[in-house]
Amino acid sequence: MGSTFYYVFFGYMPTYLERYIGFSLTSALTIQSFMLSIMLFTVPLAGLCGDFFTRKKMLIITSIAIIFLAFPCFYLLQFKSTMSVLLCLGVATILSSLEQGNALAAVVENCPENVRYSGVAFSYNLGNALFGGSTPLIVSLLTEKISLMAPAYYLIFMAVITFIAATTLLSNNRSLGPLPNLSNRI
Repeated sequence: MGSTFYYVFFGYMPTYLERYIGFSLTSALTIQSFMLSIMLFTVPLAGLCGDFFTRKKMLIITSIAIIFLAFPCFYLLQFKSTMSVLLCLGVATILSSLEQGNALAAVVENCPENVRYSGVAFSYNLGNALFGGSTPLIVSLLTEKISLMAPAYYLIFMAVITFIAATTLLSNNRSLGPLPNLSNRI
């Protein structure tokens, strides 16, 4: 869900805004840059929330929020106003930050220490390559062949898969083995 959501809203969205909503590419990229600047602050805050509330709960809440907010966000875009685009991308920025601030730490905590590095590297990169890398193509095809709202259904589908996976994570921010003490190596 994380890579597909990110690539829809922060990779494909300028093209979507220009081609289908009527914004200039410069305006779309300016709005996107503003949202990515906000994300510099919201991702660490989301990580702190994961430390406090547990990463499992944060990922479950984020996937549920995407299930319920993806369609309204794309619906807002159809109003073709700057305020509706800002609201949509503001919601997307918060949701993407919640996922990014917690997903990798959750993966690390759920990999046994003897395969932790390989498990994290393999799962993260394979997921980004398969799902994130194909997202602009899939969303372009969905938009062209079905409707302007079709990308929302794709995001909902991915969020459902993430919700199911997130329910199997360890709770209470525990790991399957000790994390190494890096302060001795510096």
